[in-house]
Amino acid sequence: MDPPYGRVIGVWVEKATTSAQQGAVVIGLLPAQPDTLWWHGFVMRGELRLLRGRIQFEGGKGGPPFPSAIVVFRPPQFRPVPA
Repeated sequence: MDPPYGRVIGVWVEKATTSAQQGAVVIGLLPAQPDTLWWHGFVMRGELRLLRGRIQFEGGKGGPPFPSAIVVFRPPQFRPVPA
């Protein structure tokens, strides 16, 4: 999931958590914005990987002006395989 970076992002992240509760695995590329309600309400329920530096999109003229994160939302029944 690569949601639009604007006011609707919270709706997208909420949908990702709902879909995970229903059995889907959802992986999202999100702006790292821990000062927002949607971050604390939904992102903190997932597996969080913060990316170092700013991402650049191939063919793009510039990247976003904020850090990014990969977030994995998994179903409740998911159990990691021991290493």
